[in-house]
Amino acid sequence: MTSDYSDHSATENEPLWTADDVAKYLKLHRKKVYELPITRVQLSSRRVRFLRSDVLAYTKRQRA
Repeated sequence: MTSDYSDHSATENEPLWTADDVAKYLKLHRKKVYELPITRVQLSSRRVRFLRSDVLAYTKRQRA
């Protein structure tokens, strides 16, 4: 059986970033990441991830 991913958007296939990943990219402390208005993916009550595209969109909005 083959999988057909042609109907999925690119964001559905991109890797999820941890708060540590975002903090490293933005050069911030991890706790500050949670204060930013970046869309989150809540995997469980204690597990949060971020889409790379959402982090990049946030940085783009900050430049404008």
